[in-house]
Amino acid sequence: MAIKVGTTSNDVITGTAGLDTLYGLAGNDTLRGSSGRDILSGGDGNDVLEGGLGADSLNGGAGADTFKYTNTNDIKGDKIVNFSAEDRIDFSTIPGLKFISNAQFTGAAGNIRYYYADTFSGTNATARSTFIAIDTNGDAEEDLSLVFLGHVNFTETTPGSLILKIAPNQTLTGTVAAETLSGKAGDDTISGLAGNDLLNGGDGDDKLLGGDGDDILLGGLGIDYLTGGNGNDSFRFADPEDFSQGYASYLYPERYTPQSKYLRQSRRLVYVNRSKRVKMCAT
Repeated sequence: MAIKVGTTSNDVITGTAGLDTLYGLAGNDTLRGSSGRDILSGGDGNDVLEGGLGADSLNGGAGADTFKYTNTNDIKGDKIVNFSAEDRIDFSTIPGLKFISNAQFTGAAGNIRYYYADTFSGTNATARSTFIAIDTNGDAEEDLSLVFLGHVNFTETTPGSLILKIAPNQTLTGTVAAETLSGKAGDDTISGLAGNDLLNGGDGDDKLLGGDGDDILLGGLGIDYLTGGNGNDSFRFADPEDFSQGYASYLYPERYTPQSKYLRQSRRLVYVNRSKRVKMCAT
């Protein structure tokens, strides 16, 4: 067990095989935790944190920090706190991985996904955590994960980079014309206004508001809230993942036909539950 403290310079601090606590302080530091259950705190500066084996607690502090993983076994049980928009998670040196956003595992070894989990007091959700999980053996089950405090959506810095960052939330507003408005990986708010619009939420927990006109709303992955507004609107599910376990979509349709490919707008609430059925209840 060791406690090591850096300086105001750019330090390289390496732990032992025990339970270490490493402080970078100021400077652009590199902290390596080795094989114990370690606590790494970068402090100020643009730091690189490598927890190593063991369930580590990693806090980058101020600055644009990188949480670097070179082996999948290093991921298991880690907790990252104080993760900001400037920070990155780097899996790029681990071969065979593929980031699939918050979709369900496909049964391919190396899939990386993220998902949310709430902590409840009675029936009230009191806190949310976000997990990044890996299916290492291709059985479509989570084998390793690390946790973040709070609600975080992730996207790659560039497709296929395996370097993850926070996905920004977008607010998109249409006009009186017919338009296609598409969200990305964040929690987006998309308003069509007038016109026969196509609104696509993409990943994340989105709010889609059709407004006037005959609109088409696709929530995509995540827990989405879709309101058609005036007109003859359609709520479409383009992929079975939109119904997958853990996801819900809240709509205002008129009727649902199991054989149909869409839901038409009216005054009801639809909840897509874990068994992929659609329940309708008046609001």
